[in-house]
Amino acid sequence: MLFAIVACSDSASTASGHGIPDLDGIPNFIVDSARIANSWLVGTDNVEAGSCTSIEYGISPGVHRVLRFTVSTPNIGDADAVVGDPLKHVDPNGDGDFKDSDGMFEYAPCHNHFHYKHYATYELLPVLAGGGLGTPIFARKRGFCMDDSEPNPGVDPKSWVYRECGTLTRHGNQGVHAGWADVYVRTLPGQYFVLEDSTQPTPPGEYVIRVTVNPPYIPDSTDACPVHDEQGFCRVLRESNYTDNVALLHITLPPP
Repeated sequence: MLFAIVACSDSASTASGHGIPDLDGIPNFIVDSARIANSWLVGTDNVEAGSCTSIEYGISPGVHRVLRFTVSTPNIGDADAVVGDPLKHVDPNGDGDFKDSDGMFEYAPCHNHFHYKHYATYELLPVLAGGGLGTPIFARKRGFCMDDSEPNPGVDPKSWVYRECGTLTRHGNQGVHAGWADVYVRTLPGQYFVLEDSTQPTPPGEYVIRVTVNPPYIPDSTDACPVHDEQGFCRVLRESNYTDNVALLHITLPPP
């Protein structure tokens, strides 16, 4: 079982890291395009009324046709990407009041854990008649917990460091160790595009799945802006290279 299945992808881990943090250098994330290509499929999800999938991802109860896929974001840099303890971000003075939060996390009460904001975006773009791409449809996955899900090839599988999402009452330790990947498997709640959403119709045809790790964004009043890139956009993580953060996959959606 991949650790990401239980690491705030959507329930918290109880393990503590036992590798050695590598803080000398700069992390660099990529998106494993082959993992997306080998995992995507069209299926269904039966969303129950009152479930966390319905509450947190805004999906109406019932059976939905969905496009599932697995996302792996390896850290190929020469240092760890360190996020640390969510409680230190949302309550830095420890008084139980989140008004002094730095805006990097949001609390998900249904799952009783914190979601890290702006770690990745999943988009589905229709291919237009002229070959261009249309308006993107966004997947329902919004919150992430960064952890050492699996080692990159040739890396010691016992060297993980970060495997604790953290809750309101338990300190966490989020990040991705150098040489490890954060993985979100296709069976996780919300790890899909809803294909028959009346507000975003997705008819059969040609599409491109676009996944971006550590994407650029313009912050709102609730957001942090830890890093500015060369274009002046905000990023939640500093990287040695921002040009390799996107994976694109051309697919054909079949009829129902």
